[in-house]
Amino acid sequence: MVSHSYEIHYFESASRADLPRMMLEVAGAPYKNVFIDFATWGEVKDTMAFGKVPKLVVIDDSDGSRKELFETNAIVTYLAEVLDLVPGDGGAFARAKAASITSNLCDLEDKLRRTYGLPSVEERHKAHEKHIAETIPTYLKYHERLASVKGDFYFGDKVTVADLKLYQMYCLFDDMYAARNPFKTHAGEFQNLNRIIDTLAAGPAGEYARNRRDFGYVQYTESASRSDLPRMMLEVAGVRYQHAFDLSRRPAPDSELEEDRDTTYRKAGKLVVVDSNGARKELFEYNAIVACLAEVLGLMPSKDAFERTAAACGPSFLCELDEILRRTFYLPTVDERWEAHKRHIAVTIPEYLKLHERLVQGEFYFGDKVTVADLKLYQMYIWCHDMYAVRSPFKTRALEIPNLIRIINTLAAGPAGDYIRNRRDFRWDPERCEWVFDGMVLNQS
Repeated sequence: MVSHSYEIHYFESASRADLPRMMLEVAGAPYKNVFIDFATWGEVKDTMAFGKVPKLVVIDDSDGSRKELFETNAIVTYLAEVLDLVPGDGGAFARAKAASITSNLCDLEDKLRRTYGLPSVEERHKAHEKHIAETIPTYLKYHERLASVKGDFYFGDKVTVADLKLYQMYCLFDDMYAARNPFKTHAGEFQNLNRIIDTLAAGPAGEYARNRRDFGYVQYTESASRSDLPRMMLEVAGVRYQHAFDLSRRPAPDSELEEDRDTTYRKAGKLVVVDSNGARKELFEYNAIVACLAEVLGLMPSKDAFERTAAACGPSFLCELDEILRRTFYLPTVDERWEAHKRHIAVTIPEYLKLHERLVQGEFYFGDKVTVADLKLYQMYIWCHDMYAVRSPFKTRALEIPNLIRIINTLAAGPAGDYIRNRRDFRWDPERCEWVFDGMVLNQS
């Protein structure tokens, strides 16, 4: 029997390549990821059939010959056949029945993807709310009936492509909606589907999802990122502001992006201060924006120069940690990024937090008043949660940093926490993988 190995050519994200990778993992088939750099995609695109990825390369291990297959649905259909991920005896009807389930879930996935193309943040939020409350539960209701046969999976006791597509969708909803994932909020209504998910999560599919699905890249558009702290400061101060997103950008080489940006320092992130007469002033550079807002919004400890400087030290020190973490995303290989992140979780972040624990002088860093230092700490807590979830050192080392946790809990119960829960997530698009924030407008009355 001829043996084969495989290559998946795609970007360093889950997205369209998620299900093919999961199928290969579950089947124990040898494969490797061949990552495409967004910076060179314009050059590579024309070499791909239909100008799209993923691409599956099938390698005959006996002679090294290679065959290429494009289009996600075709790749999934092929892998289901050769990896025996079809129901029963693999006859035509059984294959078609499994395909009907994956096709319907792909239809749901496409509806979610179209949401990212809506022209405004408000329209996207509204669409996502509808998907959470109506669209997804409606689809899952029908699938719950199909999964009601005896056995752990859609088609009895055998894992098929239909089960893996369901689990891939569960992971996607978890990426997008976290605790509001309809599989979780409607768990009582989807017991059969959650049985499939739990069974897969305990096996190779779950091991893949936990350990090899996230490639360490930040995958957001309209993201929190550099503008997170300025937004939080404005929210806590109760000052009116607007987001000015540039949705026209696409991934491009750094030099091309920099030439394209009409900013003083050719960097994304701009504060526009608008006075009552409509006059506008622009400010660039993250640290300058934070310093300005801390002054005008009263987020400094006092007017004393020493205390103001001391308050700036806290954010500066945490910004240093922030930069260390960000540099991890640009290491050249997945393995290097993973090793760096593990080191940050175990050593780097705990060391920084240990030093900050000593600086707290009351309910907050500087007594009973919220300052920019406290908000920077909370923003770092949220970002560590974004990246590391339950492995965030703020959680795993909570007993070692009670003062910092007290600050975080206090802020979480107020306007800063309200911002985080309701207005920080701008719904990211995992296929565009760029950080875009082109401005913020502060309306001063």
